[in-house]
Amino acid sequence: MDAGEEEKPLDENVSERTPKEVMEPDAPALATPIEEKEEEILEAVLETKESPTQPMEDETTTVSTEVNTVDGTKKALASLTNLVAVLGLSELAATVEQGGLEALQDVRRNLAGQVNVVPRDVRIGRLLRLSLRLLPAGDHDDNERALLLAALGEMVPTLKRWTRRRLEARHSGSKGNFLADAVELGVALERIPGLGQHLPLGEDNWPLPSDMAGLTTEVSKLAQSVNLPSAGGVKA
Repeated sequence: MDAGEEEKPLDENVSERTPKEVMEPDAPALATPIEEKEEEILEAVLETKESPTQPMEDETTTVSTEVNTVDGTKKALASLTNLVAVLGLSELAATVEQGGLEALQDVRRNLAGQVNVVPRDVRIGRLLRLSLRLLPAGDHDDNERALLLAALGEMVPTLKRWTRRRLEARHSGSKGNFLADAVELGVALERIPGLGQHLPLGEDNWPLPSDMAGLTTEVSKLAQSVNLPSAGGVKA
């Protein structure tokens, strides 16, 4: 070595590297916990975007409500069809079954014409008036209307038996038309009243509510009066 040449210290790090390590850049450092968390968040966001779109909670609720409303209206129409059928209005029942909500105008007109017929058992007038208040409306209350209309329909056979027995007791047989038989019995009761408290035979002027809770109460009261052995005590 020439004396003029300055001896440079060896780079220990370089001397320990292999040729390959010297040529290649250093490997990237491991991700920090913060970076790992950011990657997890990013992956979660990407997965959310790629997954099928889920309906919003309010949209699901709206669809469910609409389905329940349609189902309730169908039940209410079925109960109404049965009610007018047991009343002896078979043609009107067929109209409701075929026309659905569009037939309600015919039902309203038909039942309203029967409401204030006298002399007649006042319970029948009450039943008809409640039926008019409970006609299906195509809204969320139709499910409850269906139950109340069904309850009214269940009262008619009892009223039919009551009417038939009292006509027979007065030597007048039933003709099979419930509403007509009820009027005939009313005339007979005016002529020959029964024992005990007299059955009200005039128009039903009892004020009826419009809300579902009040109508439910009135239907329950009517059911109690229909199932009594005597018709006395009916409020009118």
